[in-house]
Amino acid sequence: MNKMLAVQQPKAKRQRDITTLDEFLMMAKEVQCQSGHKICADVTEDRRFRDFFGVGVHVAIITWTLLVENALLPEGATVPHLLWAMYFLFCYPKQEEGCAAAAGEKGAIDPKTWCKYIWPMIYALSDLESVVVSLLISFLIEKSFDTYLLSRLISRAGNSVRSMTLT
Repeated sequence: MNKMLAVQQPKAKRQRDITTLDEFLMMAKEVQCQSGHKICADVTEDRRFRDFFGVGVHVAIITWTLLVENALLPEGATVPHLLWAMYFLFCYPKQEEGCAAAAGEKGAIDPKTWCKYIWPMIYALSDLESVVVSLLISFLIEKSFDTYLLSRLISRAGNSVRSMTLT
């Protein structure tokens, strides 16, 4: 009997499991239209990331981890959707500019797609406020600057949500 043994392929890493610096930077480079560029020194990459998204890559990783751990991710959310929301909260671009930036090198995405993914992510970020405030109190004792920046991002998301509900 000649049986073929099935070789098990390692499972592809789920986006919810992505928390390493290099994985985040590669996804950010796609959003920034730099997908062909190699990763530079950590300081340079963090500066580029911060210039585009308004927070450092470590804060983005912490944010993603908190969203996953607290089951606050919107359905179908991916890391690029978080990055789109961070870009929006940092720049407040017009819809066309945001759609063009979100697609990276692919051209532009549909405005409905843009809104479909950034607003649920912004609401999820605002829902993190209570988690971050309790973390902030415990980490302020340790003087964690990343947690402070994360709280600023969450506060910015909460303000956007509040202003949208008032209008």
